[in-house]
Amino acid sequence: MPDERRLNVVDGDGNIVGEETREKIHRDGLLHKEIFIIFYTPKGEIIFQHRAKDKDTFPDKLDIAVGGHVEMGEDFLTTALNETAEETGLKLKPSDLQYIKTLKVVSYDRVTGKTNNSLRACYSYLYGGDVGDLKVEDGKACGFEAYLIDKLLVANEEERSRFIPGIFSEEVLEMFINIREMRLNKGKIRETTLLFLVKKEQGVPKEICLAMKKVGFGAGRWNGVGGKVENNESVEDATRRETEEEIGVKVKEIEKVAEISFSFPAEPEWNQSMHTYWTESWQGEPKETEEMRPRWFPVDKIPYDLMWPDDIFWLPEVLKGNLVRASFTFSEGDIIKNKEVKTVDHF
Repeated sequence: MPDERRLNVVDGDGNIVGEETREKIHRDGLLHKEIFIIFYTPKGEIIFQHRAKDKDTFPDKLDIAVGGHVEMGEDFLTTALNETAEETGLKLKPSDLQYIKTLKVVSYDRVTGKTNNSLRACYSYLYGGDVGDLKVEDGKACGFEAYLIDKLLVANEEERSRFIPGIFSEEVLEMFINIREMRLNKGKIRETTLLFLVKKEQGVPKEICLAMKKVGFGAGRWNGVGGKVENNESVEDATRRETEEEIGVKVKEIEKVAEISFSFPAEPEWNQSMHTYWTESWQGEPKETEEMRPRWFPVDKIPYDLMWPDDIFWLPEVLKGNLVRASFTFSEGDIIKNKEVKTVDHF
């Protein structure tokens, strides 16, 4: 029986251009929005959902643990949280999810003759429970199975045939590798970046662009933009890349203003050394993405009470034109246990 439920049809930028039934969308390969969430375990496993035998596409195959269409009127994040609850029984908060990237995905199912053409927002979630405790959604799946990442990376053709083809795409395998590396590097100091766009008058900062983190580490806080430095990537290049990914602007000239180290004894995977920059020059206007919602603030009205608690100790010094080197140790509950902040002449 044809699936008459309707979804939005979108263009390559995610803008809604119409609506159609799911049946027509999959039959004609119309572009629509989806989410998927990679569940991984402390043991270095990826958890897969065994799709039901009557699914429209790729029936009886192993798929990412949580996935689904973005319903009409919903956004990626709302769908991700709702689908997780429906498909696993887990009620997550936005901060539990780590946004990875949004992909354009096209896959053809030879069994059903249908094409899945989607703009897919990808997230990850560290699941520390037993696979058997995940609740299967009635009629949608047969259960869950866990596979070591190392085994997935060397799977032969017979082993791969159990999964939907997209699992072994270059983009998805790269995500698995990054998750494995993150686990192996747990407790090590990672390098991260932070950038502020600033507007100055006569050389003095008057406005600063902050962004509300929507998902993952730091969700619900205003901050600059940035993230971790990837392998074989310079800190400066990582700063430029993260800025474009998170708020859609391109920056060239950046000026380093602070070096800050953070220690989280209760969560050692959060330990990091942060390289902080600002810039007065960029191309484009800051725009909201799946990860961040930017907004301009006068420098005398910065919402420090809605930021990380360390910011008030060093950011005012930066805005005065000083270079800062600082370190902070956090106890549980984001409480600063120890701090050291000083101005320096150079880095």
